Amino acid sequence: MALTMVRSAIQVLLGFGTALLIPFPHPILGIVLLLLLLALFLPRSNAANACISQGNTQYAAGNYQAAIDNYNRAIQINPKATVAYCNRGAAYAALGNEQGAIEDYNRAIQLDPNFAQAYGERGIIQVGLGNNQTAIKDCNRAIQINPHYVRAYFGRGAARSHQGDFEGAIQDFTEQLRLQPTAAVHYNIAVIQRFLGQQSEAIETLTKAIQLNSQFASAYYARGNAQFESDNRRQALEDYQRARQIEMAKNFNPFPNDEHGFYERGLALYRMDIRSAAIVDLERSTELCQKHQNQIFQQKVMDALTEIQQQSVA
Repeated sequence: MALTMVRSAIQVLLGFGTALLIPFPHPILGIVLLLLLLALFLPRSNAANACISQGNTQYAAGNYQAAIDNYNRAIQINPKATVAYCNRGAAYAALGNEQGAIEDYNRAIQLDPNFAQAYGERGIIQVGLGNNQTAIKDCNRAIQINPHYVRAYFGRGAARSHQGDFEGAIQDFTEQLRLQPTAAVHYNIAVIQRFLGQQSEAIETLTKAIQLNSQFASAYYARGNAQFESDNRRQALEDYQRARQIEMAKNFNPFPNDEHGFYERGLALYRMDIRSAAIVDLERSTELCQKHQNQIFQQKVMDALTEIQQQSVA
């Protein structure tokens, strides 16, 4: 029994699996070897974990390249550091290096086939690349392993929405909301409600988003458009103005990869008679729809763009 435990422990420490079956002549010798291996392995493990921790701190601060440098060091120390690959994948994704991210998530899954986070995050990358069915498969696997992995519901919901499965998308976003209520989840539900013509429901949902995040410019634009389409012009103008104030104060684009955000802002700018900027936003929304294979919503954006362009010519 002691000999079996020694063998198993050594296999786990070195990552050799069943390939390491050392025929120790006596259990005491095996225990001595185990202690020697622990003395060699633990410092390496601690050093790798320290690099991962430093990388996480840099990632949280938005210093993604510095985070990658730390994860690189962790992997150099311990090439089987699964978490380092997964976290480096997230940093690559934050820098727009989708292929690098996918490669790291692939490696993390090779090392640990039950690593829910690697499947879920790879699925989200696939959504951004327009590989929606692949994304659903990855997110399904993540949820199967860990039903509480929140971001997998976001990834699957987004992919389903792009495919026109709005009922499935809302189910996923609702489950995400149950697990972790955020303004972004309310917003994701609301843009589907808007697409389906459910303006009063969208107004209610977007109000919840704004209550959770009063600086959510995209939610103000979307609620303003829902108000406008419900003939509440004064409330619409108030929402448009608030969204513009937030953007000017922050001085950055709050939704660089959100086709719905560009659509909502473009529509709002058009309704404020800022047509040239409206056209730029709607064109960007169309590009993102193409990238994400969001063909159903793309048609809606193109219809709005065509109408504005025709009126501008007239």
